Amino acid sequence: MKTVIYDDYRQCQRLWEKMWPTKSIFDLWQTRSCFHESFFKPLRFYTVEQGNEIVGFLPLSWDEQSDSYIQFPGEIWQGKTWIEQNQIIGKNTKAIRTLLDSVPGSIHQRYLTKNSLLDRFDFIKQDEIG
Repeated sequence: MKTVIYDDYRQCQRLWEKMWPTKSIFDLWQTRSCFHESFFKPLRFYTVEQGNEIVGFLPLSWDEQSDSYIQFPGEIWQGKTWIEQNQIIGKNTKAIRTLLDSVPGSIHQRYLTKNSLLDRFDFIKQDEIG
């Protein structure tokens, strides 16, 4: 497995549209990119690739103010990220662990969509909406 980091806007858009499941308006690139264009935080989309397949995807933005990575598109309200339906996409726990370990610094994510693979990580805590 290898980690690849993308920061080019068009590459990030293609990755998002390929990897992110669309279940609500917050899952659409057009919705998230509107926020990105307002806040314009640097993109850091992490993938874990095995062979020619992406087995893990973590779309982040760098927030200089909090000195941490946050879920794309990087909006903050009252010191916290607030957009919902966030995910850490991984084919298995090894892919998720590799993603998280590859980020050079802290990650501040909230409102993660329930995923049985994430239940295996003891550092993931329940937020105020469960």
